[in-house]
Order: sequence, then C-alpha cells, then structure tokens
Amino acid sequence: LDALVRSTGVGRADGVLEIGSGSGMLTAALAQRAGSVITVEVDGDVLPFLRAKTEPYRNVTIVQGDIRALDIAKLCAPLGEGFFVIANIPYSITTPILDLLWDSGLPIRQISVMVQREVADKLLASPADDAYGLLSFKCRYRAEAELEAVVPAEAFTPPPKVDSAFVH
Repeated sequence: LDALVRSTGVGRADGVLEIGSGSGMLTAALAQRAGSVITVEVDGDVLPFLRAKTEPYRNVTIVQGDIRALDIAKLCAPLGEGFFVIANIPYSITTPILDLLWDSGLPIRQISVMVQREVADKLLASPADDAYGLLSFKCRYRAEAELEAVVPAEAFTPPPKVDSAFVH
C-alpha cells in the first residue's frame, strides 16, 4: 500500500480527493504523505472504522455520500489547483466515475485508481488491441495511462473474484 501511494508522487504540498475510502487503510497512507485529504465514502456502515483509522490525522476530511451525486466542484475547491484523485473505486461504477472526473473541468493533476484488471487493460489499450473500445478512446483523449502494478485478488480482504490493477 505504501509503495502504491509513493508511486503517485503525492507530497506534503498536495491535496488529494480519495473516492471509496472504505475502512481507511488507503486514507491513512495518504494522510501520512499529503497535505490534505478529502475522502468520500458512500457506505455508512464503515464510517466508524474510517473515523477511528483517521482520527490521528488532522489533514483528513470525511464526506459521506455518493461521489456521483455530490457537487464535485464545491467538494474539491479546498484542494486547490493541481490536486490528485486516488481511488479504490467499486468495479461496477468505474466508468461513470472516470467519466465524471474527466468531464468535470477540475484542475486534476493526476488520477490514480485501483480497478479491475480487465478495466486496466481497456484503459491501457491501443487501437490495434483486442481490449480497445470506448473507454480506451476516452482515456487516450484525456490522459496518458500507465500501469503501476497488478494486485492479486488475495491481497484484499475479502478477496474479490478478479485481480486488480493500480493505474495512473
């Protein structure tokens, strides 16, 4: 986890929007490196764990809600210019969240996401690749995707049914 956070390049002068904080493992790692972290979590059942995990950090703001339903510009305003988005987003809503970020017009410096391996293949695909499609096109139009790491299912608790990948 620390290696993945280091790979983002986030430092003390940076603001981070985290989407899908869960119980706060990634949130705590981000809080140790970033200047400020705004984390959004939809699941109210994990908020007590998230609050407990981030209680030592004064640079974390927790927002309960669905990122797709929030005023993202207002939410991110305190992060300033050139902030990072770092997320372990639910696989079923990866494309809508990426579309939201890409189309937001916000001053996002970098998006780093843990996604299903198949989605990573699409984000990284070239026009000649079998995995190439609309998501590949949108990604290539908006950004330069880079695979940081493949993360096996057993690295998660509980393990998903598929491997994941961390992509910048």
